Amino acid sequence: MPFGLANAPSTFCRLMHTVLHDLSYTICLCYLDDIIVYAETPQELIERLDVIFTRLHAHGLKAKASKCVLFKSPIDFLGHNVSAEGIEPQTEKLAAIRDWPTPHCLRDVRAFFGLASYYCKFVKKNCRYR
Repeated sequence: MPFGLANAPSTFCRLMHTVLHDLSYTICLCYLDDIIVYAETPQELIERLDVIFTRLHAHGLKAKASKCVLFKSPIDFLGHNVSAEGIEPQTEKLAAIRDWPTPHCLRDVRAFFGLASYYCKFVKKNCRYR
């Protein structure tokens, strides 16, 4: 898809959901320009990739090889590290919380609280916002 078009990401996302509608959340996830295919074994992953690539080909779509990453674990997705062990926040996001400047007004406190409460689900003990 050409760069700079208005609404290009949302149009592409809608196209992917149309093409892969019955496969989403069963063998893959689509978000904007990413298609994440997951499986338990390498053989199962190859079979699922074949299904995805066949479906893309049937709709006249291609995957650019230089942008494809295969058999990667963990993956970075929406600010998280996703692996077979689970979901964890990226270290850069945790560093942003750790290095947050001292709040000086109510607006700053609210901004920090919003950021920190989003990552509350990763706190092991006594997070009241779970």
